[in-house]
Amino acid sequence: MLYKDLDATMKKSFLASLRKTFITFLEDEHYVFVEEGVSFVTDAFVQRVVEDLQEKRSFQKWAQVDFEVPDDEMKDLLLQMEQSMRVKRCTLKQRSFYMNLVEDLGLEECIPSDYLYMKRRLAERQAMKAVQVEAERKVKPATEKQIETITRVWLQTFGEELELAEDVTQSEVQELFHKVNNHAGYGQWR
Repeated sequence: MLYKDLDATMKKSFLASLRKTFITFLEDEHYVFVEEGVSFVTDAFVQRVVEDLQEKRSFQKWAQVDFEVPDDEMKDLLLQMEQSMRVKRCTLKQRSFYMNLVEDLGLEECIPSDYLYMKRRLAERQAMKAVQVEAERKVKPATEKQIETITRVWLQTFGEELELAEDVTQSEVQELFHKVNNHAGYGQWR
């Protein structure tokens, strides 16, 4: 049986799974291969989506039916999804978040009209912001509360007083918290 021969319910179930797989793949890759106005639905992309669908097949309603989707038809379905997502409009919340992020980074740029490309730019800007925050933490002095907390926790964990320099940074305090948590067996502390 072919995809086109399925009833409407099965088609809807399959398309929902396909869309979820499509979006998950884009998010996992941080939209890196998305270019403004250029399709990324290649034969290799189609193959990757098909492989992901096969892994999740057993949990889906459409998996109960034995059918095939020819490669060209699968590519057409993915191209349609790509096109519909590219013309999707950003929500007010997304626009505000994007513009605030760009402003925080000291950049001047407009929000791309291509939704998928906007998601890529957003992912790139978030990565830039994370680097900026980490760099600031390395030079930003630790707060009194952070110093009080780490000295108390250090004493409770190791049974000894913690000597800190007066110009201890937030990054250095964070490292001390990591040591305490690793010693206490809590694993990585975030």
